[in-house]
Amino acid sequence: MFATSASEAREMATSRRLWRGYVVDVGLPEGPTAGLDLLEWLTDYDGGAERIIITARPAEIADAESRLDATLIPKPFDAQQLARVLERCDGRASEDPVATVLARAKEQYGVTQREDDLVAHVAEGYAASSFCERAGISRSTYKTHRDGVRKKTEASSPESFVIRLLCRELRRRR
Repeated sequence: MFATSASEAREMATSRRLWRGYVVDVGLPEGPTAGLDLLEWLTDYDGGAERIIITARPAEIADAESRLDATLIPKPFDAQQLARVLERCDGRASEDPVATVLARAKEQYGVTQREDDLVAHVAEGYAASSFCERAGISRSTYKTHRDGVRKKTEASSPESFVIRLLCRELRRRR
């Protein structure tokens, strides 16, 4: 399940008691530290669940990683690393969940080849913005492809789409 704000995440967490883990981006709509506030609440509420912090500013929250007993994954994140952490939450390992979800995403969501390339670029651990140089496209063309991914997948970013795909794949394997 996915929440787009800290308040929505709290509501979802209390609606079901047995979560295996939480992946939280530090920057949520409620403010620059809303994700950390949410993680502190989750630690008190469900201390046994795995907690994963995703942030573009890891140095600024280094103390929170140990204080909250959370795994820190800096942006741009490596999808293989995230998949290993998520599988640890699930107690299962697989051959290559990233390749599996990327292959399925193209047909499932109707993304174009270039949008698929952008998602794969992000999943490899590169910043989405570096896609311009790698693909030889302008910033405005990149934004068009990024917006296409957002619209077709209803995700806030290509990064959040990759996270969603990995979580769904792990649930599907149960």
